[in-house]
Amino acid sequence: MTRWLAIVRCPVRFSGLLLLVVSGALVAQPGNRVGHIELFGTGGRDGGAVVAALRDVEGSAAPDSAATQAAFIDRISRIVTEQSGSAPTDVSPVCCDEEGNWTVYVGLAWSGVAAPRYHDAPRGSATLPASIIEAHAGVMGALEKAVRIQASEDHSRGYALSSEPALRRAQQLLHQRAVASGSDLYRVLEAASDPDQRAIAAFALGYAGVSEKQIAALSKASSDPDGATRNNAVRALWVVAQSKQPLARRISSEPFIALLTSGHWTDRNKGLLLVTALSVRRDPALLARLRREALEALIEMARWRVRGHSDPARMLLGRIAGVPERRLTEMVAAGDVDAIVAAVRAGH
Repeated sequence: MTRWLAIVRCPVRFSGLLLLVVSGALVAQPGNRVGHIELFGTGGRDGGAVVAALRDVEGSAAPDSAATQAAFIDRISRIVTEQSGSAPTDVSPVCCDEEGNWTVYVGLAWSGVAAPRYHDAPRGSATLPASIIEAHAGVMGALEKAVRIQASEDHSRGYALSSEPALRRAQQLLHQRAVASGSDLYRVLEAASDPDQRAIAAFALGYAGVSEKQIAALSKASSDPDGATRNNAVRALWVVAQSKQPLARRISSEPFIALLTSGHWTDRNKGLLLVTALSVRRDPALLARLRREALEALIEMARWRVRGHSDPARMLLGRIAGVPERRLTEMVAAGDVDAIVAAVRAGH
């Protein structure tokens, strides 16, 4: 099963676009270009040589097939290896920014930060009911149109519902079936050896209704060895955290801080969204730990040019610095990243 990267617009705190990893074959539409190449994992070192070597890629046509995407990723990997001395930890082409362009996130092995610890892959033979597979496929089939028109999402129920009618209907059907097949979702997520089955189970469990059991299972899945499973689990928890459901306060930030320094872009993207949502109450212990363990990674991400990906990092940095929320919101809306970074540096 091929995994691809897509984005949906969200009508919550952050302007811009948010990532989903799903199944299928997303390719560029005519006229799509590579807008930006962004680095992470630099460990504070100057990545100028890498950026300069990749400059010709910016503005080029985005990959228009699975084969050209594989060749595109291989080309970037070779350039990064030549310039940095190490193979990239990740190359993630992501569609699409506000101009319809692709952004490519490239991980460097310079940070020296220990990778998140993923648990061992299960070895069981559990599989999902056909009704869940069918409903999940319906959501995936309707997703691309919503991505292209930058549809909004409603998180109030604890699961995502799109403003795009066809996708919303598909999501409502998945909710109904996830509620009816909850025990199967938990069993597959816990025990299935097939990573595609676990990834679908994590996605569908996000539609099963908020409960302590759901939060615990998705939190554990955030350390799954499969990247798509982790992505789907953490995104589902972020939706719960945004929903203001009473149980949302039961989500612990503990498993997700390590994702902020991961060598995988989807870990960083989803971990950033969730930790930012969990930092709204400005728990001093959480903010102190973020300063201690993830400050440089947050500054790095705050300087990304796609606002939907960088704004959460800017919010986190401002909270670490103690900037009042109203003032911080104004600074983030204005794109005043230098002032936010200066504020957090001043309090170091």
